[in-house]
Amino acid sequence: MNISELLIQDYQSKFEELDECELMERYNHIQKSNYLKNILRSFYVFMLNEGDEIVIESIVQDSSKTINQIRKEFNAFIKNKKLNQSTLVSFMKSKRFSQILYYYLCYYSYDWIMKGSISDIETHILCITYMKKCLKSDSLLSQIKVYKKQL
Repeated sequence: MNISELLIQDYQSKFEELDECELMERYNHIQKSNYLKNILRSFYVFMLNEGDEIVIESIVQDSSKTINQIRKEFNAFIKNKKLNQSTLVSFMKSKRFSQILYYYLCYYSYDWIMKGSISDIETHILCITYMKKCLKSDSLLSQIKVYKKQL
């Protein structure tokens, strides 16, 4: 095991042990926009280019869809969206993509951190852990601040 793997495991276990309130408090005290963009961008690349096609096809509820159809739907879903908390909430509430996002966060996001040149591993792991817990808890999901455009 290299140092990155050890750090990831250490941070992951540290943040997984936090209760929802503690995790939310830590999450709310970080400047998260760049971290979220990085994670969402890596999910975007996973969905359109690198994702495990068999796993993605099996997670999608309509098993008759091919990976190309799923990717086409994903592209349409994300078209004209900025990678921010609003998009994150859309993914999490989506029946089509929330399970794939959860799978990505649990299994592929840590590989992405190890392969990439991520300087702040701890904050990325905090965001990933928070996102995973939001997908399992409506109360946490409702706490994500989404800003509406002023007309």
